[in-house]
Amino acid sequence: MMEVAYLCEKHAHHAAHHPLYRTAAALGTGNIERRISYAPPSAPVRWLNRRLYLLSGLYQYTVFNLRDELLAAASILLLPPRIYHVVFGDDCYRYLGHLNGVRGSRVVASFHQPPAVFDRIAGCTNHVRRLSAVHVVAGNQIPRFERIVPRERIFLIPHPIDAGFFSPGEGAKAPGRTCIFVGQWLRDFDMMRRVIASVGARDRGVRFVIVTFPSRFRHFEGLGNVVLKSGVPDEELRALYRGADLLVLPLEDCTFNNALLEAMACGLPAVVTDIGGVRDYTDPSCAVLAAKGGGPGEMAEAVLALLDDDRRRSEMGRRARERALLFHWEAVAPRFMEMYRAISE
Repeated sequence: MMEVAYLCEKHAHHAAHHPLYRTAAALGTGNIERRISYAPPSAPVRWLNRRLYLLSGLYQYTVFNLRDELLAAASILLLPPRIYHVVFGDDCYRYLGHLNGVRGSRVVASFHQPPAVFDRIAGCTNHVRRLSAVHVVAGNQIPRFERIVPRERIFLIPHPIDAGFFSPGEGAKAPGRTCIFVGQWLRDFDMMRRVIASVGARDRGVRFVIVTFPSRFRHFEGLGNVVLKSGVPDEELRALYRGADLLVLPLEDCTFNNALLEAMACGLPAVVTDIGGVRDYTDPSCAVLAAKGGGPGEMAEAVLALLDDDRRRSEMGRRARERALLFHWEAVAPRFMEMYRAISE
């Protein structure tokens, strides 16, 4: 099998133990990596990005993504054949597929966004047709990509989690009734606020720890049972999961969800919206799956019921940990190798 080189854009808000970065480091050779922050780009870069958007048709494609693809293109033309895997294909892959097959190399891309989001950010799909393989992370993506490429070129491989780092703590938890909410992308903040208010109206002793961007703090103004945090390091985030009783996660849409997997790996049961690819990763044995479109009362009732039932919550947490181990990055890595072997033949 050919060597694999990953094109990987490392996001500032991702945990240092992000499992895709671990997988790329373990399986890749000569990776093209770049870390991005959220500092505003300079005026010339903004101008170039706007022009590139008009040219590429990809809403979030930037000059830095183009640079990465040019570096990979040079490698295809100068180095022995490899598989080039674009980790965030939704917005970081556009032109490299023109060289798919040149000198025996292959180009693969992973897509993480739900179909509705993919359609919103991708103004075209011709570039997807040029790939040797399309990697998706949830079953709800398959019908959308079947309209672009043959089914045999679509590989469903679950998003991994670093279940070695994100793991249950030792000893008993501190007394209290604590729920945790983590993240910002495709989170239903309005629902989360209403759930917190509903729970607080019935039990003022329940505390909600909210880990999100500072720009999202406004959603929780005026709520007295909330602790707001942002930019926490990995060790603190793990401690927050370990110190909580359950994860509460209202979602607008989903394929996979990092916060859900991290919490499960730490042995937390969840109350989560039943939408998109959620059931690819969890089930009623370890989570309460709240119907999309249901009111805050349904989620609030599920939260209070779990907080009041220590035995059930403990059993669900144990099963959450067991299920998370199925997605540990070392368990998922062989699935990537199978994909690479399939397109190398």
